Amino acid sequence: MFAKRDTRKVAEILYDAADARTTLALARREAEFVGTTAILLDAAHGPQLAATRYLSLYGNKLTKLVHVSTLVKHSKELEELDVRAAAPRFFATRAGGRCWRHRRRRRLCRSPTKPLPT
Repeated sequence: MFAKRDTRKVAEILYDAADARTTLALARREAEFVGTTAILLDAAHGPQLAATRYLSLYGNKLTKLVHVSTLVKHSKELEELDVRAAAPRFFATRAGGRCWRHRRRRRLCRSPTKPLPT
């Protein structure tokens, strides 16, 4: 069994009168967030976030966490904020010169911090 994903846009979710918004699972929406939390945590959206207890921004490739003060100011009930990256890209190698992740020759994964070209 799995949870059904909400297909509405972030603005639609925030301004839906029938939704209590205690749990906001906004995972894997990098096209909407475009690397920043400005669309969600804008000062105008503060009152809509008041009842939020759980906010998940997992896997949105966020590079800037802006307007977090809006969340702190309005959401007094917040218990958990999830801003993890979708998948860490570690390129540890094992004996034999092959990359653990890619199962290819080690020469393709020279740098442990630089990802392979896609």
